[in-house]
Amino acid sequence: DKRMMYEEPIRMPFVILYPGRINAGAKLDDMVLNIDFAPLLLDYAGVKIPADMDGRSFRANLEGATPGDWRKVLYYRYWQQQKNRPAHFGIRTATDKLIHFYGRAMHMGKVDAAANDTPPAWEYYDLTIDPHETKNRFADPAFRARIKELQAQLAALKQSVGDDQ
Repeated sequence: DKRMMYEEPIRMPFVILYPGRINAGAKLDDMVLNIDFAPLLLDYAGVKIPADMDGRSFRANLEGATPGDWRKVLYYRYWQQQKNRPAHFGIRTATDKLIHFYGRAMHMGKVDAAANDTPPAWEYYDLTIDPHETKNRFADPAFRARIKELQAQLAALKQSVGDDQ
């Protein structure tokens, strides 16, 4: 189930073989999103990537030359509200993750009154000390400043992708 923002669901295996271009056994730690796959395939096929296409080719990353302006954070959104998978959005960096379960089902930007709401909640994980996300540290005062930074980044990312809900 790839609908939650925890590490196991948001990670996506991707294996590619291109002798002479991609080093065998190489592992890429750059933040790549599913929206980057189509631009990558177009790039390798020699097809011009449409300017209005979401995502970005990660060909240079695979070939060992990650661009200096490659994303350092990612934004995630799951719109649907289900009993065991509440609607949420969040931000992930190389070192931490902030998730907001907002508790309301949305459909095409409008609240779905027929869906079951869940109580809104925040979760914060410092992935350097808790890579398996076993302890929500949102209420821990030691992380308050970092959480505020991430909340500001999250708001900016939401706005940059046109997510005004």
